Amino acid sequence: MEAVLFDLDGTLVRLPIDYRAMRDELKSVARRYGLHSEFKPLLEEIKRLSCLHPDGDKLREECLRVVKAYEFEGASRAQLLKGVKECLHMLKEKGIKIAVVSNNSKESVERALEVAGVRDFVDLLIGRTNLTDVKPDPSLIVKALNGLGVKADKVVFVGDSESDMIAAGKAGVRFIKVDSTSNSIQRTIQMLNKN
Repeated sequence: MEAVLFDLDGTLVRLPIDYRAMRDELKSVARRYGLHSEFKPLLEEIKRLSCLHPDGDKLREECLRVVKAYEFEGASRAQLLKGVKECLHMLKEKGIKIAVVSNNSKESVERALEVAGVRDFVDLLIGRTNLTDVKPDPSLIVKALNGLGVKADKVVFVGDSESDMIAAGKAGVRFIKVDSTSNSIQRTIQMLNKN
């Protein structure tokens, strides 16, 4: 194994994002364009609405500004999950490259890792740049592979969601699922130590 890719929220940190307030603000934006949505699932709905409206590009950018602001605010209060620092330290000691691959904006990913005190462990940050590259699309993972200069068969992706698992599968990368509620990063450490 040459590299481990990690999802961010629910895998390395807990991001206290106020999704209710975010969705309320997004609903106001949509109403200004004569549209209605509950914004569930969030990013998919922004993409769908932007395809429905003649000013879709403007709508999408306005919505993404709202999302990015709430993500960044949540990232400023990121809470490191139990066992993560030990896991990252162990990987670095073994000379394994580490990347974080997230559907959040790159700025939010950077901020969350700084606040959580683990930014120095991470070799590469990959965040959302648009709505077409978000997981379960594999392009963020492929970008990480290229950025680290590693082959898919030499990489493990650690995440907590079905979209993480699907993206890993599409990219040809082995996947380890964690559950932040059960502190399963310890199990992840054991699995990574076997490789």
